[in-house]
Parts: sequence; C-alpha cells; structure tokens
Amino acid sequence: MIARSPLLAALILTILCAAPFAPGLTGPFLLDDWGNLEPLLNVNPSLESIYAAVFNNASGVLLRPVSNLSFAMNLLLAGPYPLPFKLTNLAIHLITGGLAFFVSQSLLRILAPAASERRVLLSALFAAIIWAVHPLQVSTVLYVVQRMTMLSALFMLIAILVATRFLTDTTKHGARHWLKSFVLYAAATFLAVLSKENGALVPLILLAIFLAAPPEARATLFGTREKKLFWLGGVVAPMMVAVVCLLIGWNSLMGFSGRSFTLVERLLTEPFVLMGYVRTILIPAPSVMGLFLDDTPIRSAADPLAWATLVAFLAIPVIAVRLHKRFPMFAFAILWFLACHAMESTVLPLELAFEHRNYLALLGPAIATAYGLLGLFEHYSPRLTGAAVLATVAALGFTTFHRASQWSSEETFALTEARNHPDSIRAQNLAGIVERRRGNMTSAIARMDAMKKAHPNEFFPFAMDMDFACDSTGHEVDWAGIHRTAARDIGGSEVLGYFNHISIVVANGSCQGISWRQLDAHLVRLADEAKRQRSTWAQQYFTVLRASLRENIDPPAASELFYQAADLDPKAKDIWTRIAMFEIAQNNRAQALVALNTAESQTPTWSPSAKRLAQLRATAESLQR
Repeated sequence: MIARSPLLAALILTILCAAPFAPGLTGPFLLDDWGNLEPLLNVNPSLESIYAAVFNNASGVLLRPVSNLSFAMNLLLAGPYPLPFKLTNLAIHLITGGLAFFVSQSLLRILAPAASERRVLLSALFAAIIWAVHPLQVSTVLYVVQRMTMLSALFMLIAILVATRFLTDTTKHGARHWLKSFVLYAAATFLAVLSKENGALVPLILLAIFLAAPPEARATLFGTREKKLFWLGGVVAPMMVAVVCLLIGWNSLMGFSGRSFTLVERLLTEPFVLMGYVRTILIPAPSVMGLFLDDTPIRSAADPLAWATLVAFLAIPVIAVRLHKRFPMFAFAILWFLACHAMESTVLPLELAFEHRNYLALLGPAIATAYGLLGLFEHYSPRLTGAAVLATVAALGFTTFHRASQWSSEETFALTEARNHPDSIRAQNLAGIVERRRGNMTSAIARMDAMKKAHPNEFFPFAMDMDFACDSTGHEVDWAGIHRTAARDIGGSEVLGYFNHISIVVANGSCQGISWRQLDAHLVRLADEAKRQRSTWAQQYFTVLRASLRENIDPPAASELFYQAADLDPKAKDIWTRIAMFEIAQNNRAQALVALNTAESQTPTWSPSAKRLAQLRATAESLQR
C-alpha cells in the first residue's frame, strides 16, 4: 500500500509523529521566547505594521524576516498565547517531516541505485519517522523561538528536493526546465537564509551528497551541460562567495571577547560536542539531553587528548570520501551531519552546544540507519522486520512523549533541567527563579551559593543576590563578587541586561533590600570600569541606567545624566530616542523635538524605527509651547 501511495505514507507519518509532542503543547513561553516576541506585540493588520514587525527583531545578521513574519501572523490570528505558537511549531515540524520523507527517497535513489523501489520507499518512511519522533527534536519543536531553525530546515529541504530531482532526471529537457529548477532552488535557499542563516549551508549539503554518491550516481548528477551549470551556479559560486565573505568579515565575526573561551578552545571543544550529539542520536537518554548545555567542559590548548581528537575529526570527512565507493551510506551520514554543523560548530564565536543544531543534521544518520536496519532485518529475519521497525518507533515515541511531558510547565521544565544538568549555571538559575516565585527562598539561595563555589568567575550566580535582596531586606549582596564577575564581560548582554532589569525593579520601588542610591553607587563603579576598559557602549548604558533611576525622583539630575550619556557617543543607537521620551514625559516640547531631529537624522526612512520616531514627534508637537 505504501509503495503504491507515497502521499498516504506521508499522511501516516503526520499522524504518528504528532502524538508524542502533545504533552508539551500546554507549556508556557520560555526564556528567549518573550525576548523575540515582545518587539512584535503591537502588530496590527496594516501592511505598515506588519513590515515594521517583520524587520523589528535583531536576531541574526539578516534579521530573519521570514520567521518574524510567522510570529507576527500567530499574534494577529491568535494573540500572545503559547498554545497557538506551539501548535504552529508542531505543524511546521510535521510538514518538514513529510518533506524529509520525499527528500529521503531522492537521496536513497542516489546513494543506493541498485535498491528496489519498495526498499527505497520503506527506508525513506522509516527514516522520516525516526527523524520526526526522535526525542532530540523536543527542544526545537516545543521551544517557540526555534521556529527559526525549523523554517530554515523546511526551505532547505525544499531546495535539496528540487536540486536532487533535477540532477537525477535522465529525461532530456531544454534550457527552460533548467532555469525553472534553478530559480526554485535559489528561491527556497533564499527563504531558508531569511528564516535563519543556516540556510546558506544548502550548497555545502549538496556537495556532501555528491561526495558520498557511488560512481554511477555521480555520473548522473554531473552528466549534462545543464547539470554542470546547476552545480556551478548553485553550489560552486555560492561557496566561493561564502569563503570571500568569511575572509572579509573575519575580524568582525571573530569577536570572542564576550565568551568564556577562545577560538582555539572552541575548535578543541567542538569535536567532543559533536561526539555528544552523535551519542544522543544513537542512545537518546533524556537524562543527558537538555536545553541548557552550558555545562560542556571547555578543552584547553594544554590538553593533548583535545588536539588528538581534533586531528581525528578533521580526518573523518576525508576517510568518508575515500570510503564512498564501498560504503556510500556511511559516508553520506557523516558528510551530511558535518555539513549541517559547519556553521554553528566550527569557528564562529557562538555558544558551544545546543540541541536544536541537530534538527536537520539528524536526517542524514536517520536515512543511513533506516536503510541499514531494514536491510539487516530483511536479510536475517524478514518476518521480524515489521516488529523491529514498530519497536524502534515506539521506543523513540515513548521517550519523546516522556520528554515532552517535562515541557508541560515552567516548574517541571526548570527542575528537570536542573536535575539533569547540576553543573549548568543557566539550569540552576532558572530553577532558582522558579523556586523564588514559589517562596522557597532557602533552596533558591542554596542553588546559587553552590554555583558561586563551582563557577567563581561567572556573573549570573552573583547577580541573583540582587533579586534575593529585593525579596528580603536581610539578604546580603556580594557586591564585590558582582563587580569582579561583571568586569570580565562589562559590555556583555547578560551583564547589561541584568542591571537593566534590577534598575527597573528598584526605580519602581519594588525592591525591599536595595535603595536607588545604593544601586546608583554601584552603577558609577561599573561605568568607571567600562571607561577603564574603553567600552564606551557599556559606559553609556550604565549612565543611562543611572538617569532612569532619577527620572521620577530628580528630573534635572536625570536630564544631566542623559545628556552626559549622549556626549559619550552621540551616534549610538537609540540614545536620542530615549532622551526624546524623557523630555516628552517632562513636557519639554522644544528639547524633545531637538532630540527627535537628531534621532531621525541617524535613522533611514525605511527603517521600522522611523515609524516609532514619527509617533513620538506627533506626541511632542502636541505638547504646549
């Protein structure tokens, strides 16, 4: 039945793969979800508003407008509630799973040209189900913000499907067919990139497919003038452009100043991270999985094992290519996996490990595993093939169901992450926040004290003292520890974001144990440290926070500090907008208009920020002269 109806197979896949994720659909927004959705909350059905929302998210170099558009549509249609967002994520995952089925068929016809059509279809279905129900996918599907990863993968699979079907087509077609295929391929790749920058890996993945293909398949993939043009325009040229862009932007891209590791340490650590991913793919134990993988040990340049492992990893793709004639599936699984990790697990100064990086990378090993297991079962025990496949899928589905249940509430999620990752600062921090909300201050403080001892140079465990002091005037804040750890990353988003948070709480009068004067004194010290480190941006930021503490208490002093901050860098993003908002609140029409003139001179008319400035101008002009 499946062999006669691929669409029916895709339908079966959809039904089977939805159920294991169901328990997590009732879970809340988590962590970065609100940070990405908050800029979109004021969206309305007008084209102008949607345009502003789509380009009003700073995630990624290219702003990821396709992903932002999907978030905006969710907000317009269903409001800011987690369930519709998670249902949309699951729908995207299921559609991508259907695409994975068709892509797997195309790839198996390339990698195993002698296989029967029945085995190709069954292997493709098995592979797509393994990919779709694997518990590793939970932290992508149920984490709303990772829709960016999912949409990028969806369009990447469309591009790969278009490319492989064109390249394996032995029917003679004219230039029009080549152009149509190339345009579809380029459009899908472009949409993948605008969903998340990983989409740029499509050409490298196609190269991995070609390198893993047996000789007879390579001849088909490269057999005509039109196909050679496709490879030249769709793979070679983009990869050359990518290399040039990497070389040109090397200095700006290699910004490791905000990381706790260097480029060399990252390169030495990533092979161990990748081995951990492979282990989790093959043995998906929930106890070693997690959204928080910041407990990954960093390998130093003095570690000989790390150097040996790096050399071995660099040799693996070479060995895979050498073995492609005898073991094309093995070579393909390795090359696909490494190609999918080429952006996020190599030289770029990103965090060391995240599960969502395996979302598309998992498909290559899944195809090789499905094809190999079916062949093994059919060779030794054909009667047990169906039972073995069902047992494998049931085991994966049960594990996914169990893991999705842990995402059903913030409390369950936080405490599970903390239990599975006792050395993760982020997991323990989130668990501490949850326990603090429940009134269990003793446990929350104990968690952070343990993290201070285990990670004496990390900012977050010390920073939590400020929140604890807000709850109780009796809690002693380790200000020396806060300053020492903040100084290590004075301009980092975690440091600035945390002090922004505590400044708002103190300014609102919601902090029992910290007065605004006490916090102001520490902000002065931090601004001085930023000046010493020549971090003008951080110095300006702390000065603005000092001004915000005084807005409702001493407006003249606040005004003086705002303009001092502007003098530090008059071209800094948003500083004049912030000053205009302050002057409007003080009913100072002339000063507000001057600040807006400066802000508008620095803002392109097409920028979404221009609309916000226009609204502020209308408000300022309505003030009495």
